[in-house]
Amino acid sequence: MEDHENYCRNPDNEEYGPWCYTTNPDVRWEFCDIPYCEGADNPGKAHWKRGWQRYKGSCYSIQYIERNLDDAQDYCKYNLNAYLAEIHTAGENNFLMSILPKPTLDDKGIEVWLGANDLRMDRQFIWNKSGTEFDFTD
Repeated sequence: MEDHENYCRNPDNEEYGPWCYTTNPDVRWEFCDIPYCEGADNPGKAHWKRGWQRYKGSCYSIQYIERNLDDAQDYCKYNLNAYLAEIHTAGENNFLMSILPKPTLDDKGIEVWLGANDLRMDRQFIWNKSGTEFDFTD
């Protein structure tokens, strides 16, 4: 089943970033107007190749690979020089929800990892990078 919903996606790691279907009958799809991430080590749109997207002062990349939590953390650290996301505001949560892949009928238990754990005390979650308790939940 082909997915024709109108949301941004980049399943083929398109060099110029995510795209979406349009409501214009003459234009089937177009690139989304999402700010891309750039830095001194990756000027221009170089990060689009990895799918990085900016929200306020941070850059995010959704990786479509199957990993357990420990492997996901290691993948981010050693392959992307990054860490699993910490969500501190409703705006940040809404942004991340908007760039996550939307489930389809074929999906079987998609899991998304965030950078938190409750290893010190059951049900008391701590963000891995900052070491702080949750200040936002959804």
